[in-house]
Amino acid sequence: MHVMHKIILFIVFAIATRVTAFTRSRTGHASRTTSCPTPRTSTLNIMSSSTHSLPDINYGLSDEEFHSWLTDEVANCPGRNTYSSVYDDSIDAIIQWRKRYRGNPLLWKRIFKKERVIKELIESAPIIEMVKKVVESSPDGSEKFTIIDLCSGKGYLSMFLSEILPADKVERCVLVDKAWAIASKDTTELKPHHMNWDHIYGINPMTDESYFTTWPINLYTSKQGKENTAWFLRRCLECK
Repeated sequence: MHVMHKIILFIVFAIATRVTAFTRSRTGHASRTTSCPTPRTSTLNIMSSSTHSLPDINYGLSDEEFHSWLTDEVANCPGRNTYSSVYDDSIDAIIQWRKRYRGNPLLWKRIFKKERVIKELIESAPIIEMVKKVVESSPDGSEKFTIIDLCSGKGYLSMFLSEILPADKVERCVLVDKAWAIASKDTTELKPHHMNWDHIYGINPMTDESYFTTWPINLYTSKQGKENTAWFLRRCLECK
């Protein structure tokens, strides 16, 4: 007997599923922002009371100190109060990323750039909230969800979801982007034009274990261009 997985689609550029945060400039006009106002105080006091003295990678901090620092950094972000639990869960998720990539500083530096990650969190928070409600409301024992993240980029949204959603209700997240290489045994190295996927398929130098096996919900990449996206979606919706 074949089971059809429930599918959640995120069509990033076709419909307004990602929310762009706006703040008011001093002139009173709406301006696009990808960062948050600097918090007035910081719970950390390392070399300076200003959080600007802390590098994005924060190698010298314990996970608890990093959590406190990051909590301060997002304190004034758009949607912080509206999606409070999502922000809290996402900060915990980033801590899990930090633990996963410990021992691989080059990879962590590439994945965690403060402004970029906070921007992704601001844009993803409404989606995470919606998906949590849908997934958590599904009956126990029902067919699992497959999440298809179109125009995924590096996959920050799915990385958040993998850490936050209940793994017993989600089968996989599929990160769809034209910049990926084709995921097959024949792909032995990435070309310069390919997006780096070491954060998903790379090997942990401390354990020789693939990062792929460490995600609570498996992350898969799929190379799809605009010319075959419609075909890909039909295949997904028809899969049994």
